[in-house]
Amino acid sequence: MKKKLLLPIGCFLFFVQQITGQILAIPDHAFLDEIPGAQIAIPNVLANDLLNGSPATLANVTLTQIEASPGLVLLPDGSVQASPVVGIYNPHLTYEICEIANPNNCTTAHVSVYNDNWLSISDPTITVTTPPTCTNPTATITIGDFDISESGLYVYLYSDGVLAGQSAVDEFFPTATFTNVPTGVLFFALVDFEEISTYYIYDYLPDPTCDFNLAFSGAITDSNSNGITDVGDTIQYQFTINNSAPDTLTNVTVSSATLGIQGGPIATMLPGATDTTTFTASYSLTQEDINVNQVTHYAMADALAGAETMESNAQAVTLLNAPDGIRMSAFFDSNFNGIMDADENFISGGYVGSFQYEINGSGNPHQVQVAGNAFTLYESNPSNTYHLTMVIHPWLTQHYVANVNFDVTVQQGSGITTYLFPVSYVPTTNFYAWIAGQQGIRPGFASWHQIRFGNYGNVPIVSGTLDYNPDAHLSLTEIPAGAVATPTGFQYPFFNLQPGEMRTLYVHLQAPPVPTIAIGDQLVSSVAGMVTSPNEINLENNQDSVSQTVGNSWDPNDISESHGPRIVHADFSTDNFLTYTIRFENTGNVDAIDIRIEDQLDGQLDETTAHTLDASHNYVMTRTGNQLVWRFDGIHLDPSVEGTNTGHGYVTFEIKPKPGYAVGDIIPNSADIYFDFNPAITTNTFETEFVETLGNATFTAGQTMVFPNPVTDVLHLKTSKPISATLQITDLLGKTLRTQTFDGNATIDLSGLSQGMYLVKISSPDQTQTHKIVKR
Repeated sequence: MKKKLLLPIGCFLFFVQQITGQILAIPDHAFLDEIPGAQIAIPNVLANDLLNGSPATLANVTLTQIEASPGLVLLPDGSVQASPVVGIYNPHLTYEICEIANPNNCTTAHVSVYNDNWLSISDPTITVTTPPTCTNPTATITIGDFDISESGLYVYLYSDGVLAGQSAVDEFFPTATFTNVPTGVLFFALVDFEEISTYYIYDYLPDPTCDFNLAFSGAITDSNSNGITDVGDTIQYQFTINNSAPDTLTNVTVSSATLGIQGGPIATMLPGATDTTTFTASYSLTQEDINVNQVTHYAMADALAGAETMESNAQAVTLLNAPDGIRMSAFFDSNFNGIMDADENFISGGYVGSFQYEINGSGNPHQVQVAGNAFTLYESNPSNTYHLTMVIHPWLTQHYVANVNFDVTVQQGSGITTYLFPVSYVPTTNFYAWIAGQQGIRPGFASWHQIRFGNYGNVPIVSGTLDYNPDAHLSLTEIPAGAVATPTGFQYPFFNLQPGEMRTLYVHLQAPPVPTIAIGDQLVSSVAGMVTSPNEINLENNQDSVSQTVGNSWDPNDISESHGPRIVHADFSTDNFLTYTIRFENTGNVDAIDIRIEDQLDGQLDETTAHTLDASHNYVMTRTGNQLVWRFDGIHLDPSVEGTNTGHGYVTFEIKPKPGYAVGDIIPNSADIYFDFNPAITTNTFETEFVETLGNATFTAGQTMVFPNPVTDVLHLKTSKPISATLQITDLLGKTLRTQTFDGNATIDLSGLSQGMYLVKISSPDQTQTHKIVKR
């Protein structure tokens, strides 16, 4: 018995993307039992849509049909017309409304149609009797073998949403034939003769292979005849080219950025021809290849079909199949016995330190951080010696100790040997919070922030509160569940934050149109946390801010730093980090299998302080000298889809400047991003300049300097010119601790306040400034 499928086709459902406070589309619905002819399904889609709280009409918005299935059409007066074909399958229509006074202020609505009647029928048989070819890319398709329980059926065939043919079947003519069917997604709708009831069938007709194709593979040769796969052995590559195109190809070549290709070009390849002997390559294994236990290369073939250039890309992954190696893991040694007990936990990520290995005393150590809690490297040569250590981050050495090291070899047949590094510690919490956003802010469009917070310490944080404040120009449209709205943002309470745990919040925002904000403006948003822990060791990373540039477009592969292009020198201490985010996007049309990011650090950055905060995919980060390399192997990053996160990735890391930076110093940073076989994409160069003060033309009282920050006892405030203002100090919960007048210069004794974070608010007749300070 074939499984029967019952689907409805008749009522309207609207799925609407809303933008709060600007333009709003309210769901509508209508019910149509049958559609005997063209009729108006919705009299006016604008009837309950809103613009700035008032009815949206054709006098204040434009109305545009974005796309629609056959049988649905949006008429100029705002009505939706449904034609008889609507009764065949589930159609949809998408329209957009935009504010006439601000064309960038838009939203869309999606309309679907169903019918309440049903058709009961078993699955028929679909046969491609004449498949598509390179010379005739359409097909002939039959559909038959119906178990017809009705008097007869109309059969409609759609290809990629377009009607490709229609027919009828009954007991005398039980098969429908369709010719000249294009390739793509096929959709059959079967409708009975008596009622507008339907049955759905989906299928797919692939394109014929009408191109030329490159493939290659490698075979390992024991070049030094020692019986193991090790450094100096070679991989011999053989390339196969197949011309399945209808054209004769000329000047066929193969190239690779990492392999030296021998042979060619092929002068002529006839349609259907295959070549397996012209092109070869040889590659010598390196120690890095052995350690990762595989070798990956990419190649590209080019040819001419007349005046047109054809390309084919290929990847060859050669597994070295080394069964032996080293695995490094670290754990919190709570009882200081050097043994991992059942109640002790692994250390995940690189927030405490890095694994380090050095081969044969080369003097060239490699430091590694991973997303998980173990790093594995492979070895096939038992003569190689490894010195293994755990290196604690320099700013944490007073809280953590890792003094175990190993000098080891990897013997054949030993398998993967795990080496555990006990990390002893003083019980501490180390709360951190950081904020990131999209590349920039577009006037009139939606935006978002990602807030991440966690515990870099080794004992739990019982509870705490996050205080989030977006730039005053950004409006909150959605806050996380559990958050409590405040006049300037929201507060978010949290509980039981475990060692190594990280939590994520997403915030949805709306940017105002021009001229409220202007191209080039810097919008600054911040997050700060207060925790109930007597063991908190670092108040500096309890707060973070992000500076975003207002603009209309950005390179999809870029680097940015969260402070923005300028940092007030007095506000940046030796405890502070620069926080860089490198973004990447697959703008191609196939998956990007492997991605690599290389960052050659400027000499003003302290490479020993670099550590990864977060990444979109699993990674391995290796530091050699002042070069950072992140490998995202086997992630298969999809081609990007506009308006979504599909095809996008990122890595965020922190690093300190070296001591001695001064006002006027500029620190540049850029990165190279490699997608599979493609040449490097070099990002923009982000420049961080240390300045004495930030100009603020809109604050008529002048820019206020607040220093030192962090402060121990005495806080100084100074403006560029005299003002008449009120100065107020509050905690993050809004409790006022001190109020006084302010004429442009002030010295405030804070010795009576406990350690933590506070707000300094300066209010003049023209504007208000708020500064976050940390009290040690």
